[in-house]
Amino acid sequence: MITHIESELSTLGGLIIDTVHHEEIFNILTENDFTTQENKSLFKAIKQLSKESKPCDIVTLQDNKGIDLAFIANLVKNTPCANNSLTYAKNVKEAANKRNFSSELQSIQNLLNVTPAIHSLEEIKKKLNTSIDTLSNSANDNLFQFISSDKLQVKPITWTVSSFLEHNAIASFFGPPESAKSLAALDLSLCCAAGIDWKGHKTKKGPVFYIAGEGSNGLSKRQQAWLKANNISLDSIKDNFFFSTAAADLCDQKSTISVKQSIRQTCKASNKDPVLIIIDTLARNFGSGNENSTDDMNTFISNIDTHLRKEFNATILIIHHSGHGNHDRGRGSSSLKAAMDAEFQVSKKEALVTIKCTKMKDADHPKPISFNLEVVNLDSIDDSGNQMTSVVLNQTEFIPITKKKKLTGKNKITALSELKQLFNSHQDEMCKRGKQANDAKVMLSFWREKSSLASNRFTEAVDSLLDQNFISISDDFVNLTELSESI
Repeated sequence: MITHIESELSTLGGLIIDTVHHEEIFNILTENDFTTQENKSLFKAIKQLSKESKPCDIVTLQDNKGIDLAFIANLVKNTPCANNSLTYAKNVKEAANKRNFSSELQSIQNLLNVTPAIHSLEEIKKKLNTSIDTLSNSANDNLFQFISSDKLQVKPITWTVSSFLEHNAIASFFGPPESAKSLAALDLSLCCAAGIDWKGHKTKKGPVFYIAGEGSNGLSKRQQAWLKANNISLDSIKDNFFFSTAAADLCDQKSTISVKQSIRQTCKASNKDPVLIIIDTLARNFGSGNENSTDDMNTFISNIDTHLRKEFNATILIIHHSGHGNHDRGRGSSSLKAAMDAEFQVSKKEALVTIKCTKMKDADHPKPISFNLEVVNLDSIDDSGNQMTSVVLNQTEFIPITKKKKLTGKNKITALSELKQLFNSHQDEMCKRGKQANDAKVMLSFWREKSSLASNRFTEAVDSLLDQNFISISDDFVNLTELSESI
């Protein structure tokens, strides 16, 4: 079991290494909660430097406060990371409370042993109750607090991807199917793993965990293409980039804790916690939850916030589909966007991809970015002997993706309206059966059967809707595109 001295040293080491928990720890501890004069002096010095927004590094502490340099250096050496410093701080507080309680009990025992008695039993009971109340308040002072307005400090934002993704935050990429949102997330996350800039934005290098809800073959091809296009070796990222072998049910607390434990176990080798965790996609990692349910969405958010973001102080990036009726927002409950620190819309038109910020809670919106899809030949062939390829994002001058004009033509409008009605009916039925509304599908033959148009007029309307990209057809199933919202 870790001793109170070890907890004190780990707390102090964490405060020197990283500022992320400074405010929380300073709200919990005072210098008198430490047992040695050296620890008390160091805590006081760190707190003062932090209050003045000055660095709490070894040299500054030693030069400005006269604290022993060897002691600080050894402290930092034996504290490899700051991620558990808040837990250690709570241990320090608990140990201090126990010492204080023991001292109070001893003073009351001394009163009882005085002969002749100079305090009545009622006076001693009152003192005991006062001591218990004081110590109880001290033990719980980190549960809920108010602070004076003069103690609020403006602190600089720390970034996982500068001006784009904040450190220790939750963000999302959303867009329709095949909009390259997963490709953009993979591109960004590989840059973090390699420690290189992402499209002009500096990244925080560190382990990245990619919770993939679909097959890994497509991801492996995209990774190989990215490595080749960026002239980076697999060896340079293999200790910093990890894919899951299956989807996770992040609506379930036990499943989310299992993900946390797996990440923690994987991180043991490097002793570095993740800087970025990708959830691709929300739907694939939502288990039996209903995206349209506010309760289910809040449970999902609470699980990833508690067991992933707070546990590792990592940035969480969620890949999410846009709604069928409105491609300008993520589908499902609006509580998702409300919980996001940042949100980005990903759109694609032919080979052009754009990323536009739709929410940035605590900073200015970054400028939108455009990319061209570039085909890369892989160093592999398929079982038919054909060259295997994949794509990467090649940044270009920003070009906004504009929608085409609204649909015209009575038959086309009628056919598309009838298709939307079929989708709405199917979605309602899916919800009644406890399934995802957005998993509803409509077969071309069913649409034809239910249409009020004559067969030849229906065929003409479908062909025109396909040509104008209002619908797409795959394996006899019809899908609505982004343009279909125009009527």
